[in-house]
Amino acid sequence: MNEELLSLIKRLERHPHLIARLRTLLDVTENTSGKVELARDAENMIFEEITKMGNEVLTAWGISQEKEKRRNYEVKKDAVKHGKKKYIG
Repeated sequence: MNEELLSLIKRLERHPHLIARLRTLLDVTENTSGKVELARDAENMIFEEITKMGNEVLTAWGISQEKEKRRNYEVKKDAVKHGKKKYIG
Protein backbone atom coordinates (compact mmCIF):
# COMPACT_ATOMS: atom_id res chain seq x y z
CA MET A 1 0.00 0.00 0.00
CA ASN A 2 1.20 3.49 -0.68
CA GLU A 3 1.68 6.11 2.04
CA GLU A 4 -1.42 8.09 1.09
CA LEU A 5 -3.65 5.04 1.52
CA LEU A 6 -1.99 4.10 4.81
CA SER A 7 -2.49 7.64 6.07
CA LEU A 8 -6.17 7.49 5.12
CA ILE A 9 -6.59 4.16 6.91
CA LYS A 10 -4.94 5.54 10.07
CA ARG A 11 -7.24 8.56 10.01
CA LEU A 12 -10.32 6.39 9.47
CA GLU A 13 -9.35 4.23 12.44
CA ARG A 14 -9.95 7.29 14.64
CA HIS A 15 -13.51 7.52 13.25
CA PRO A 16 -15.20 4.10 13.38
CA HIS A 17 -18.57 5.67 12.54
CA LEU A 18 -17.17 6.66 9.14
CA ILE A 19 -15.85 3.16 8.52
CA ALA A 20 -19.31 1.73 9.20
CA ARG A 21 -21.00 4.19 6.82
CA LEU A 22 -18.41 3.62 4.09
CA ARG A 23 -18.83 -0.12 4.48
CA THR A 24 -22.59 0.29 3.99
CA LEU A 25 -22.06 2.48 0.93
CA LEU A 26 -19.75 -0.14 -0.55
CA ASP A 27 -22.35 -2.83 0.15
CA VAL A 28 -24.91 -0.84 -1.83
CA THR A 29 -22.40 -0.14 -4.60
CA GLU A 30 -21.53 -3.82 -4.91
CA ASN A 31 -25.12 -4.94 -4.18
CA THR A 32 -23.83 -7.50 -1.70
CA SER A 33 -27.34 -8.23 -0.45
CA GLY A 34 -28.60 -8.87 -3.97
CA LYS A 35 -31.75 -6.94 -3.06
CA VAL A 36 -31.04 -3.67 -4.88
CA GLU A 37 -32.61 -4.10 -8.30
CA LEU A 38 -33.66 -0.55 -9.17
CA ALA A 39 -31.52 2.56 -9.43
CA ARG A 40 -34.19 4.38 -7.42
CA ASP A 41 -33.69 1.98 -4.51
CA ALA A 42 -29.91 2.31 -4.66
CA GLU A 43 -30.23 6.09 -4.80
CA ASN A 44 -32.50 6.14 -1.74
CA MET A 45 -30.18 3.89 0.25
CA ILE A 46 -27.12 5.94 -0.68
CA PHE A 47 -28.86 9.22 0.11
CA GLU A 48 -29.92 7.90 3.51
CA GLU A 49 -26.41 6.72 4.36
CA ILE A 50 -24.78 9.96 3.23
CA THR A 51 -27.28 11.96 5.29
CA LYS A 52 -26.51 9.86 8.37
CA MET A 53 -22.78 10.18 7.71
CA GLY A 54 -23.09 13.95 7.37
CA ASN A 55 -24.90 14.19 10.70
CA GLU A 56 -22.31 12.00 12.41
CA VAL A 57 -19.42 13.98 10.91
CA LEU A 58 -20.91 17.30 12.03
CA THR A 59 -21.53 15.92 15.53
CA ALA A 60 -17.96 14.62 15.76
CA TRP A 61 -16.65 17.94 14.45
CA GLY A 62 -18.66 19.88 17.04
CA ILE A 63 -17.40 17.70 19.88
CA SER A 64 -13.83 18.11 18.64
CA GLN A 65 -14.22 21.89 18.44
CA GLU A 66 -15.67 22.05 21.94
CA LYS A 67 -12.78 20.01 23.36
CA GLU A 68 -10.25 22.25 21.59
CA LYS A 69 -11.93 25.42 22.89
CA ARG A 70 -11.95 24.02 26.43
CA ARG A 71 -8.26 23.11 26.19
CA ASN A 72 -7.41 26.60 24.94
CA TYR A 73 -9.50 28.17 27.69
CA GLU A 74 -7.79 26.07 30.37
CA VAL A 75 -4.34 27.02 29.04
CA LYS A 76 -5.25 30.72 29.05
CA LYS A 77 -6.85 30.43 32.49
CA ASP A 78 -3.70 28.78 33.88
CA ALA A 79 -1.51 31.44 32.25
CA VAL A 80 -3.49 34.19 33.94
CA LYS A 81 -3.24 32.47 37.33
CA HIS A 82 0.53 32.15 37.10
CA GLY A 83 1.28 35.51 35.55
CA LYS A 84 2.97 38.41 37.28
CA LYS A 85 0.83 40.43 39.59
CA LYS A 86 0.89 44.15 39.02
CA TYR A 87 1.62 46.38 41.95
CA ILE A 88 -0.96 49.08 42.35
CA GLY A 89 0.34 51.63 44.75
